[in-house]
Amino acid sequence: MAGILRALRKLNCHVTLASRDLHCEKEVELPLERIGVEVLRSPHIQSLNDYLWKQGGDFDYVILSRRDTAKLHFDSIERHCINAKLIYDTCDLHFVREGREATLDNDDISHQRDLDTMKAVELDFIARSEITLVVSPEEQNILSRILPDQDVRILSNIVESRPTPRPFAERSGLIFIGFFLHHPNVDGVLWFIREVLPELARRGLEPTFHVVGSDAPPELLKLESQQIKIHGWVPDRSEERRVGKECRSRWSPY
Repeated sequence: MAGILRALRKLNCHVTLASRDLHCEKEVELPLERIGVEVLRSPHIQSLNDYLWKQGGDFDYVILSRRDTAKLHFDSIERHCINAKLIYDTCDLHFVREGREATLDNDDISHQRDLDTMKAVELDFIARSEITLVVSPEEQNILSRILPDQDVRILSNIVESRPTPRPFAERSGLIFIGFFLHHPNVDGVLWFIREVLPELARRGLEPTFHVVGSDAPPELLKLESQQIKIHGWVPDRSEERRVGKECRSRWSPY
């Protein structure tokens, strides 16, 4: 989302950001405010619904990101932002990811009913939006079969290139940064450790793999070794950036 906000500011758009609970960490908020993003936050704004009741008519576009956020605010945005084109940013199609996970885990019928309910909710948000953003052609194809009349466009993660002081040849290792209450991150890192690192070793490559992020589960923590460094939550972002600058590649299971 930060990449989208920066791109909109470069187009000289007036951009207003509201997190789903109106709380924003300073390390996220301050860089956005420096480039001119207006950040709505508690306690200055007590209710997003009340704010939109007063100001919603001023917006030309509203980008609503993620299903859980949409569940909280979709109706309010639809009701109050009467002049805005509503863009739903899926981040990923949750019902596709959750359905695949249920298949792998052989979940019972009751859980499948819950998944069907959440799929219907997500598809309802897409049907009520003027534009839907997905991250891959595969997701676009899935929606084109289910909702053929919807305007679905691909917008993958926007990541800015940041040159490092040390050239590529002098760096080594890989780094993953992400929190582990999001279960796909757990699956992705475990798969990488169990499948990719052994394949690299067979090719004579044994890079150090740095894992940075809060709430790492026991099955990941027990894999820490000389090659696999589990850093956990790193409160000092400068330390996180230092480790990242020493690595050749930043990896993300998206």
